[in-house]
Amino acid sequence: MNEKPIIFSSEMVRAIFAGKKKQTRRVVKGWESIIEHVEPCYHLLIRQHGVGSENFTLYSGSLGWINAEEITRLKSPWKVGQRLWVREKCQPTDFAMIDGAIQPRSYLYAADEMCESDYRWDSPLFMRKEASRIKLEVTNIRLERLTDISASDIISEGFDVDSVESDCVDDPWGHWWHVEQAFFRHVSRVNHQHDDWATETNPLVWVIDFETVSIKGNAVKSSVNADCGA
Repeated sequence: MNEKPIIFSSEMVRAIFAGKKKQTRRVVKGWESIIEHVEPCYHLLIRQHGVGSENFTLYSGSLGWINAEEITRLKSPWKVGQRLWVREKCQPTDFAMIDGAIQPRSYLYAADEMCESDYRWDSPLFMRKEASRIKLEVTNIRLERLTDISASDIISEGFDVDSVESDCVDDPWGHWWHVEQAFFRHVSRVNHQHDDWATETNPLVWVIDFETVSIKGNAVKSSVNADCGA
């Protein structure tokens, strides 16, 4: 099974190093055409029998009516058991002649302590595989609407729930409402959208559970300033 790259922000890289992030959500491409108001029996059929793929199960409290022809063609970009190498913001810092060509020999990573917020980092899209320092393995995949996320899943996402301020100290339900709203704003910003985008559109997402297989170098500290390349 081929290894695939997956991009994480510096904030989430720190969460992986700290052992806090075990799950990620990725918006399904073209999800708007999948969620349609069709016959309710299609929705019931899919909820009962799945999508014809052993790699994920489909369930949610608010998926809405789904076009059966569209959903049966939907395939996860990832598979259970597949290895993923993490792309993150970095910058080559040392070069050497390797195999007759000048190649990077070491890298500086935005998630590390020594980073500066105004440093000009290369986009993770251009990160070479040999520069990757984190390898993950997919353990489960499923589909759901973004706002169906549970409290335990927000924690599994590596989101810093302790940093959320609320005036509901004595009201656990009220406090978690604030946590959820903060998480949705975080997702909106990661997708380069306005703060209310996640709750207004409520996209269909792949929910990917994973475990960390290997990490190169020293673990970064979770207390690093989140503004540094996140």
